[in-house]
Amino acid sequence: MTAVGFAQHSAEGALCGDTVKTVNDSKGHTILIISDGMGTGSRAALDGAMGAGLLSKLINAGFGFDSALKVINCALLVKSNDESLATLDVANIDLFTGKCEFLKAGAPAGYVIKGEALVKCELSSMPAGILRGIEFARRTAVLQPDDTVVLMSDGVTAMGEEALKECLLSFGARAPQQCAEYLLQTALECVGSNRPDDMSVIVAKLERN
Repeated sequence: MTAVGFAQHSAEGALCGDTVKTVNDSKGHTILIISDGMGTGSRAALDGAMGAGLLSKLINAGFGFDSALKVINCALLVKSNDESLATLDVANIDLFTGKCEFLKAGAPAGYVIKGEALVKCELSSMPAGILRGIEFARRTAVLQPDDTVVLMSDGVTAMGEEALKECLLSFGARAPQQCAEYLLQTALECVGSNRPDDMSVIVAKLERN
């Protein structure tokens, strides 16, 4: 099983341009999703909610990830005459085998924490809503009990890679919810008064049955 925690900060008012979702499907998978709408405020919130909301609903309905991405991409392309973009960041964890598939469409790097080791998952890809025919970039990792998966929106990465890695490796025995809150707070402190973007963190730890 997995324990999951998440934390968010809105750069502009009450509406956050990032949307976080978790899905537990009927096949023994925990699926983590962050969708980051372009910019901040209500428009970004709508695009982010559309990306994560549609993806979670389509996966629950039995769609594959690639088919779901095509639907989301088309929806963003036709939503309005204005440009609508959303990144999609997914970690699909198989609770039976420990296999974790990272799927990214314009999203920043994710991480796997294995004890005192840190594995970075960075993939080049395009967000949904720009071009027709986009695809997820994929990478697979194998998790062991007590390994931790971390996804974040690019607002968090503004803290700088070295500070980010130091924070991740200091999670220690904290629960996932505490880890998510700790990373978000550290990012806010590092960025200081210059907080131009929304921030979202989702942390999942593979636990022994």
